[in-house]
Amino acid sequence: MQDLEGKVAVVTGAASGIGAGLCRALAQRGARVFGADVEAARLTETVAALGERAVAHVTDVSDPGSVAALARRVHEDHAAADLVFANAGVFAGGLLWEGSDRDWDWVLGVNVRGVVHTIRELVPAMLAARRGGHVAITASLAGVVSAPLSGPYCTSKFAAVALAECLHHDLSLQPGHGIGVSCVVPSAVRTDIARADRNRPHDLDGHPLPSEATAMVTAALAAATADGRDADDAATHILDRVLAGEFYVATSDSFDRLVPVVNDTRQRHAPPQLLMYD
Repeated sequence: MQDLEGKVAVVTGAASGIGAGLCRALAQRGARVFGADVEAARLTETVAALGERAVAHVTDVSDPGSVAALARRVHEDHAAADLVFANAGVFAGGLLWEGSDRDWDWVLGVNVRGVVHTIRELVPAMLAARRGGHVAITASLAGVVSAPLSGPYCTSKFAAVALAECLHHDLSLQPGHGIGVSCVVPSAVRTDIARADRNRPHDLDGHPLPSEATAMVTAALAAATADGRDADDAATHILDRVLAGEFYVATSDSFDRLVPVVNDTRQRHAPPQLLMYD
């Protein structure tokens, strides 16, 4: 898929960072963009700048009903999406034994269940439309290599990698659909992920004050992202790789060198052989 004129794209986490960059890159190439995010004011501002090609839909991806409403909005105007970017993500860190259930509920709700809800609400219509397309799931380099003081986030991103791989496997069992899958594994990109708690739901408040470990990892994340790749540049790079049909898509040159090896291995072993156990 190279010609995006008239194609329908859905981007979650669209208000800022990589998601906003993807919205801009898609609109510039002629796609009709549905931008979704829980941060209403910033989403409206981002999408309004794209003109008639883009629509804003306030969406909490952790809420299945909210994602279902987004899907209905897409399907009211179009039979199905052509491109889906499950990109919404949040961060909570600290020592593993200090994290509250509320921290885990929030991070897994957005980073894991949000992907599940997005797949469940949008992929069946893509299959039914039988016009191909692509689904890209934003994981993280932290979904490939773990890091200290980032237990909930790394766990969620390892799960996001698994979801992308499992979606690839499940789609390989559905003949003739033409839907590709990519797993985006960004490293440092200039985004507001270190300030993700600005969108933390009020019903998950009441967690203990940040510990020294939490403050340290949040400061380190803020410094790393501040020195990271420009979000629009990263988004354009991601879109190019997705449209080229690559499965693992990195944003750093160092990890990029490993990606052709991983992609080649995947191509040689796909479709997967299902193992049956007695």
